[in-house]
Amino acid sequence: LRKEMRDNVPYDRLVRELLTAASTGGDATAGAFYQANENKPENLAASTARLFLGIKLECAQCHNDRSGGNWSRNEFWQFAAFFTDLTGSPSRSAKGEPQITIPNVNRTVTARFLGGGKPTFEPGVSPRATLVKWLTAPENPHFARAAVNRVWVYLFGTGLVDPVDERGDHNPPSHPELLDELAQQ
Repeated sequence: LRKEMRDNVPYDRLVRELLTAASTGGDATAGAFYQANENKPENLAASTARLFLGIKLECAQCHNDRSGGNWSRNEFWQFAAFFTDLTGSPSRSAKGEPQITIPNVNRTVTARFLGGGKPTFEPGVSPRATLVKWLTAPENPHFARAAVNRVWVYLFGTGLVDPVDERGDHNPPSHPELLDELAQQ
């Protein structure tokens, strides 16, 4: 990561390369990310949401989030389905969409973006590549705000949203107009 920063690699490209890399192989940074998350779709979904969207999603893994967020258990597992290609035996729907079975309820859901957007999956393209395209898109309301907030914390010791990974209706930014302007820039 230090080398990437020194080489002035754009943040969206850095995230794209991290999330689309094979879990094993030459990229030590990606390998460490996947190993730290045990290559489990649910761990990768929770970490990706926290790090790159500023959303604490993992509470919805077991139940609809009652900690102040507004994410359902279905939404959590739909997001986790993007990472099933790392399991060795990924499951696909009849339409070729990645899917995952929600533990303890024996219900299968297909991959969806947070907020319910339905992705278009291209044959031969990793579901994670489809996810990253949405994740880093300028239209995504979360990615730039999360990045700006993390830099703000680094520079000033506290975020415009604090804690840094708990954006949501329950935890509004201290200066929403500033956060919006910086994210837009």
